[in-house]
Amino acid sequence: MALSAFQKEFKAARDRGDKEFEFNGKSYNTKYKEESEATSKKTPTDLEKKAEAAAYLKNVQQTAGSGTSDLAKAKIKEASESATRSYETAQKDESMKNYKPRYTPPASAPKTTQGATYNKKPYMPEEVDMTFKKGGSVSSASKRGDGIAQRGKTRGKMC
Repeated sequence: MALSAFQKEFKAARDRGDKEFEFNGKSYNTKYKEESEATSKKTPTDLEKKAEAAAYLKNVQQTAGSGTSDLAKAKIKEASESATRSYETAQKDESMKNYKPRYTPPASAPKTTQGATYNKKPYMPEEVDMTFKKGGSVSSASKRGDGIAQRGKTRGKMC
């Protein structure tokens, strides 16, 4: 199988032991895909480390045998509870990391009692037009306006 120009250059750079090579004005590394995936494994975060430590200590606490002294059991239990608290705190901090308050008032904003005035407004204005329109019909409503249902217009169940 014939190699392309890039593959030939890649192979030559790898044989020379170079970590990087240049091809068509661009820089490339000489790692195979498997090598780059193996080295790019992410390191565990602080939260993951604390979760692992809490789980390990809880397991140690549960598997402590009858040959373990009471003092050692108490110390293991204390360490397990401390690691669990530390993990829970880290979890809360992680969840609040991207929290943004909805509104932050500026520092120069007056307090609610400073300079506040209250003008009592009447419930209804004094000059209100109390005349209403008369009559009229609504096509979608019942023809009767007194709220009594007409025969054949309602459905019901017999009890």
